[in-house]
Amino acid sequence: MNRMASPIFPNRSEPVESNGVPGAGAELLARAFAATSTVSLITDVAQNILHVSAAFTAITGYSEQEILGTNCRLLQGPGSSADVRGSIRRALEAGEGFDGDILNYRKDGSPFWNGLSIVPLRDPDGVITHYVSVQRDINTRITLQEELDFQAVHDAVTGLPNRFGFESYLQRRSTDAAPTGHADRAGLGLIVLDHFRGVRHSFGFSGADDVLAEFARRLKGRLREGDYLASFSGDQFVVVLEGLCDDASPELAARLQRLHEAVETPFPIDGESVMLGMTMGITPFPARSSGPHVLRLASQALPEPGSDSSSPDAWWRLAPTGPIVEWDATMAAKDFRRGERSRELRDSLFAGGLSM
Repeated sequence: MNRMASPIFPNRSEPVESNGVPGAGAELLARAFAATSTVSLITDVAQNILHVSAAFTAITGYSEQEILGTNCRLLQGPGSSADVRGSIRRALEAGEGFDGDILNYRKDGSPFWNGLSIVPLRDPDGVITHYVSVQRDINTRITLQEELDFQAVHDAVTGLPNRFGFESYLQRRSTDAAPTGHADRAGLGLIVLDHFRGVRHSFGFSGADDVLAEFARRLKGRLREGDYLASFSGDQFVVVLEGLCDDASPELAARLQRLHEAVETPFPIDGESVMLGMTMGITPFPARSSGPHVLRLASQALPEPGSDSSSPDAWWRLAPTGPIVEWDATMAAKDFRRGERSRELRDSLFAGGLSM
């Protein structure tokens, strides 16, 4: 198809107007359109491409000869949203314009994001004869948005999902989980890295962040496929262990012992080695159960700080089954005692500096 044959750009043999520009400036208009830095194109009413700008061929990798006469759907691929494609189709069928974002693909198959605007052109009788499309490169904006979205639901130190990411996980798990049998039970555990505040006091925030990142890496490396780990709040982590057969089975103890290996080797901090401990409260986590309810049970089951040293299994405790215990004065007193015990251990451990 000849680019200059479209009625939008009349042939230069048309009468010369009083300003001396042939065809009411059509030739100049065509050259200006082709040279514009904006990624632009014009199609006929059937959406076959009649004209493209130089910027369009540069960003897509298609030459003018390859693209003329083809449909714009040539640029779409597996990642192009079906919803967006449907919105474009419905807008054009209704004789309306479109403004939105779409993922397109270059000739070499690489994706790129477009801010797409489509405007219908009408003849004097109001009949649509052509469409003008302007595409803006929004890759930088999309990349930034994806980074912001990731940061919103992930912890900056450990790279694990944060509290908001955990809440999203709970929603997905509650929505997607099908009713499961006894063999597919899961457990939710709340893990506390003991004596962490002492590390922060002695080595500062940088050293403490290094410990958190290393602890998260060790925990994550000891999970099975399908398990879930989140950085909940500072020295607290939430883990979901899938596929547990029995709350009291040897398998549960073995899987928890594997998690405990994360603190059985020293943590390197500024050229020194520091031994830390961990405690965990764990409770059954059936499909479609309430996440906050189960998390409260796990929190109530947490052993006292330092319990991991008294016996191999004393560092974790299984929450009793039954209705959730409401927050009351008894729970508040337990929390106070736990905080006091933690401070006593920290003062003992770090009085006069760490003993390596």
